[in-house]
Amino acid sequence: MLLKSKGGFAAFEAIAALACILFLCSIIIPAAATMTLKVEEANKRAASWVVLYEQLQRIKVTGQVQQKIVKEGTTYQISWEKGERICVSYEIRPSAIAQTCLQNE
Repeated sequence: MLLKSKGGFAAFEAIAALACILFLCSIIIPAAATMTLKVEEANKRAASWVVLYEQLQRIKVTGQVQQKIVKEGTTYQISWEKGERICVSYEIRPSAIAQTCLQNE
């Protein structure tokens, strides 16, 4: 019964192939999901540096800071301690907040 039929595969070979496919999918799908999250976090971090630079330019020209900026669907909160440091806070995941800061030395 488990012998090869005419020109086809045996049941054992089909099960082994299915097991290999499932094993590969169980590794590839979680890795792809993790990489996607890391790319999104890296993009938000890069955007936070852009926001920080733009705010430094704004301070240089007008002497004022914009408290909140929404860029590409992410809200960036800016805090400025005059003459000390400027920070940009943003949400990287629903329960995690990251911060990018520059301090005057």
